[in-house]
Amino acid sequence: MSEEPESFNFSPIAVANYFVSKGIDEGSPIGLLKVVKLVYFAHGACLAYFGKSLFSEQVEAWNYGPVIPSVYHTFKIYGKQLIGKPANELTMDKKFKFRLNTPRLSNNDLEKLNAEFDDGTVMNMLDVVWRVYGKYSGVQLVDITHKKDSPWETEFRDDAHHIPIPNDKIEKYFQKEGFRR
Repeated sequence: MSEEPESFNFSPIAVANYFVSKGIDEGSPIGLLKVVKLVYFAHGACLAYFGKSLFSEQVEAWNYGPVIPSVYHTFKIYGKQLIGKPANELTMDKKFKFRLNTPRLSNNDLEKLNAEFDDGTVMNMLDVVWRVYGKYSGVQLVDITHKKDSPWETEFRDDAHHIPIPNDKIEKYFQKEGFRR
């Protein structure tokens, strides 16, 4: 078994909220399938380009492709409807006070994801993922994740649940797809 890569350790929900907000801001709100897949593609792109995972949560192979469980469970309340706002989470401080907050990536977090491309442009990797994959529907993204020899296709088994997809497989696949330094 391979050693886990270093991680940016971002909240998967903050990454999902980035894409949810982007869709709303651009007048193209996204649904559950799409947000789950975009977070997966962002994770794969970061592994391939930076050699670092976007978050420490394990990606799993589910029926409809790769899933980050916390993202799915946070947004599943929308079902097949479009997501109308970023997700909130309930946290408790050291004095046992509950707070409702919206996980977001800070400007500093986003700067860490800046990538320089062959043509000299510098773009945030999440924006690259949005440009490349944001134009597709959730169903189309599922089809993309189901391609032959994809990390999902090589790990998924009909009779099993919560099958981990190793980060090294995701990294190699996304490098072959063109996300490399």
